Amino acid sequence: MKIKDAAALIQKAFGTGESPQHWADLGCGTGTFTSALANCLEPGSSIYAVDKKMPAIASVNNVNIQCLRADMETIVFRDQELHGILMANSFHYIKDKSGLIQRLRSFLRSDGRFLVVEYDAEKANAWVPYPLNFAALALLFKNSGFRDVDKIGERNSIFGPQNMYACVIKD
Repeated sequence: MKIKDAAALIQKAFGTGESPQHWADLGCGTGTFTSALANCLEPGSSIYAVDKKMPAIASVNNVNIQCLRADMETIVFRDQELHGILMANSFHYIKDKSGLIQRLRSFLRSDGRFLVVEYDAEKANAWVPYPLNFAALALLFKNSGFRDVDKIGERNSIFGPQNMYACVIKD
């Protein structure tokens, strides 16, 4: 996926003229969605780009990108209240999704949000070991105490018949 396509998928999560924000992209891989997120944020914002392999992502749109080699299931953000946590094509690697949501929630501001991009699939495979279709994701987050789970985008996947979806989750 190209950065512009990734940005188009998540763009509706952001209003116009928002102040600079602080985000984390967990499981950022090569940085496609990190760069897309940077294009959606106001200049002066910052992103922690987190992956088990050391990511190498340059700053984009005057958004500071700090690359961290860490496991998204154990990372700790000290003295940081994040405006949001992006998990693009990474949530399907997590077995204990509920536990991770509760742990990560502690790093969000009271008005913070999750931004999730996933495959709308139910069947596991070698690349998506713990799939989470949109209905299951909505139920998971609502059972974790979140009120709003809004699908903001959808597109065809090049990896199969299922679509990819993007959604924003807020308290």
